[in-house]
Amino acid sequence: MNELTIAVGAILVIAVLASVYFAMSRKKKVDPIVKAQIAKVRLARKNWRKAVKSNSKQSKALTAQLENLTSQTGALLASFGGVTLYERWIQTPQGSGSLIGVTAQAADESTIDRRITATRLVTLGLFALAARKKSGGGNVYVVIDGPSVSGVATLQGDKAASNGPKAYDFAAKVNNAARAAEAFESRRPHVIQETRESLSRLREAQEVTIAAQEYATMVADLPPEFRSRFSDANAISNSPK
Repeated sequence: MNELTIAVGAILVIAVLASVYFAMSRKKKVDPIVKAQIAKVRLARKNWRKAVKSNSKQSKALTAQLENLTSQTGALLASFGGVTLYERWIQTPQGSGSLIGVTAQAADESTIDRRITATRLVTLGLFALAARKKSGGGNVYVVIDGPSVSGVATLQGDKAASNGPKAYDFAAKVNNAARAAEAFESRRPHVIQETRESLSRLREAQEVTIAAQEYATMVADLPPEFRSRFSDANAISNSPK
């Protein structure tokens, strides 16, 4: 009985080993034509993924550009002493408004009184009287004045020599942005329309669709046992046309 059991066991082991060897042999021996077909499928998948990535990148860029063009403020440019500067808008502690027509002047403790004129005093109200914050000394200011907004940016002094240049630098940014906003405003509707048309053309582009269909077709032509390697093609095949 023991000898029979050993013999049966040996036969089973041999059968299993033979089965494994046969399976491995089959796996290794892929028809050269199929190999070439698989290589082409891999290239088609690469081209499809590249087309999707390129289209998505361009679409995001144009969408962001359109959102910026159609927004009231435009992109954020800088901030200083409680004032935030955008491409077409400026926000101050005393109010916000269009950047068109705005001018900015830097000031320190010795010049702030001259910068805030009687007109600005009416606009700014009591804040103008309290603009000079004495604590610490060395305060710097940027006085904002425009048709729809007036305000004062204040950076409290810490006796750092860099505060003055910072105020002049921010004033220059405001003035440059205001000029750019005014020069661009008449062209903005045309640029918005162009951007919308570019985005529409991109969404209707056939490059991604063609690449996807080519990839899915090539996968479908593979022998069934190799199709599972390219499972992402199923989503293409099952997507609505």
